[in-house]
Amino acid sequence: MIVTLAGHVDHGKTALVRALSGVDTNRLAEEKARGLTIDLGFAYADMDGFRIGFVDVPGHQRFVHNMIAGVGNHQHALMVVAADDGVMPQTVEHLQILSLLGLTSGTIALTKVDRVGSDRIQQVRTQIRALTSRSFLQNARMVEVAATTGKGVPALARCLVQAARARRVRDRSACFRLAIDRAFTLPGAGTIVTGTVLDGAVAVQDQLVVSGSSKPVRVRSIAVQGEPADSAMAGDRTGINIAGIAAGQVCRGQWLMDPNAMRGVRAATLDLELLAEHPRAVGAWHPVHMYHLTAHSLGRIASVGADPVRPGTTGLVDANLHEPLQLKVGDAVIFRSHDQSSTIGGGTVISIDLLPRRRKAPARVSQLKQASRAARAHDPAGALVAGTTNEPVDASEFCKAWNIPQEEFVPLANGCDVIVDSGSALRRARVCEVLERIVKLLRLVSAKQSGAEGCSVEALSEQLHLSSKTVKFVVGQGVGRGLLVYDSGCCTLAGDAPKPVPFDEPLFERVRECVERPVPLAIGDIAKELRIRGSVLSHKLKEMVRAQALVRLSANRLMTPDRLREMTAIVVDLGARGPFTVAEVRYATGLGRNASIELLEYMDRSRMTRRSGNARTLVDSDRKDQIRLP
Repeated sequence: MIVTLAGHVDHGKTALVRALSGVDTNRLAEEKARGLTIDLGFAYADMDGFRIGFVDVPGHQRFVHNMIAGVGNHQHALMVVAADDGVMPQTVEHLQILSLLGLTSGTIALTKVDRVGSDRIQQVRTQIRALTSRSFLQNARMVEVAATTGKGVPALARCLVQAARARRVRDRSACFRLAIDRAFTLPGAGTIVTGTVLDGAVAVQDQLVVSGSSKPVRVRSIAVQGEPADSAMAGDRTGINIAGIAAGQVCRGQWLMDPNAMRGVRAATLDLELLAEHPRAVGAWHPVHMYHLTAHSLGRIASVGADPVRPGTTGLVDANLHEPLQLKVGDAVIFRSHDQSSTIGGGTVISIDLLPRRRKAPARVSQLKQASRAARAHDPAGALVAGTTNEPVDASEFCKAWNIPQEEFVPLANGCDVIVDSGSALRRARVCEVLERIVKLLRLVSAKQSGAEGCSVEALSEQLHLSSKTVKFVVGQGVGRGLLVYDSGCCTLAGDAPKPVPFDEPLFERVRECVERPVPLAIGDIAKELRIRGSVLSHKLKEMVRAQALVRLSANRLMTPDRLREMTAIVVDLGARGPFTVAEVRYATGLGRNASIELLEYMDRSRMTRRSGNARTLVDSDRKDQIRLP
């Protein structure tokens, strides 16, 4: 268990850690000279079979930013109040910060009791109970201690052991994240980074990244709570020896993390709890300092709803940041005033999407309120349901936002009745509703045209007042269910018969020779080779595509139907053996990299293959012989 201390300057936090662990956490020369904690200090002690770590924090108002860097929501708080001073300004501010960051357990140490009488002790106990009455410390044990004489230290140690015994094992399934608070070089070992593991687990030989750097690093060794270990998990105070980066390239505020978790953001939406002491409401773009564990950025926050967020209340705010932060949904942050003189509140991250132009649109506010409930309950399923009600959600971005492994997304979606297709997800009810509207519209279009000219995605989007992203997703589902046909950018009903389309057959023979080469020429290269103006060729090619003499793989490349059947058959045979990559398709077909990518993207759109990261699979590998080729 990790214990983070809190309390006003000169209330005996460092002396208390020394009495509990035997370690002086003031390591800087200035700290020793002044007898004042300036930066974070660390110590460990074995207590009744438990390895307990201590994070000593500065109590002076000027160093509150360092105090915030030492607090993680997995930790146990040790609130220190001196009996001679009683409750002081940073006692109050530190308690506010601990509460805003989501700590749920703690112990109170009433220190320096050897300096005052019993009446004063009782008076300060009353002050403390009044202060903590509506906080997570309202029922916390309070132990009277004199660090210099040792009075009460064994009793305090027993309280900490009881708290350690009650700690729950943290979830190890999330992607690994460690907020770096120190980086240094150890002779014979190399670069060491230290910090508290926020999420997931790490083991020796794991490949990780440092935020702000594209260099991969390898874990050489791990120490947990000051002892060598093979792995570390969420809540552990950890030192990690990494290879692949110099200590001078790493500093406090960066993160050591799973490559799949890295995504720095400059914009976010948060649920703000504005302290009652803040002198004014937060309306339009209030300047703040945002603190996220060891990281920090200047920025501005603005209310999302019609009304400002008033002191003593909570409300949704958008944040624009000067520097990117590694925020995830559910993370807690602290906001301090622009002059850093006071803490103004805290926030829970509920979205890390780019801020839209219509920030206060009723539909957005409603969706964000649902997302807020999901974020506070750490309920990704609830967030997925809320996020896919109207628009498709990108599976990869959702996993990064919630810091969950990619492989967990499909089971999560299946449990929410959400359809996943080609890396996007949309609620089944929404798919059925929009598909019905598309079919009705295409029936009307077909009746007017007496044929199968159909509609483009853009035309469907405009006429149905839907985003093209939603229409593309639903059209894909319609194709997969055999209700629609999507070819050359045009969507028709599956039963419509195509009208004969005239085209330039002599030119087609010349074009066919170009597109049936081992690597089909791009349209621009065809125009150069045939010495035809690009605009003229483009018009002629559209006629050939409408006549189904050619199939458009992409905006720049075409194939004949026979060649396309041959190539897709090769890919299907390749996919029957398991997941495959672009490089494998390039080798099997001989098409070249660009043409191979365009072929696979065509097969993705046609629901023959599905992309997952850098690999693809057949949509239904058990029925590969029944896959409908073009």
